[in-house]
Amino acid sequence: MQPATHLLDLVRSFVERQPIVALALGGALLSVVFATVLRARDRSLAGRFAQFGWSVVLVLFLVGTAGILKTYLNGELAEFRRTHGRVSEANYEAVQTIWGRNRISRN
Repeated sequence: MQPATHLLDLVRSFVERQPIVALALGGALLSVVFATVLRARDRSLAGRFAQFGWSVVLVLFLVGTAGILKTYLNGELAEFRRTHGRVSEANYEAVQTIWGRNRISRN
């Protein structure tokens, strides 16, 4: 029961942070389920359950892929923020050469 509640908490936080993306992703996953179930050639109950199981596997694969992609992008964003956006020592010295040293006025 613990993993299920953890998964539901993740979904809830995703919906709260990115409602439009969550709606689009939910619609895409639901369309995968409907397309797989409605495509079933075997109209018996067992055939429908087999197709539904296959659709669940596809949805889990897509969610796992999205999770891996999210982890990768978060890592790349952290690396970008670590290496960009700061003033290097050479740039700081160049600015001081052009504009002069920092002056503090006291009143």
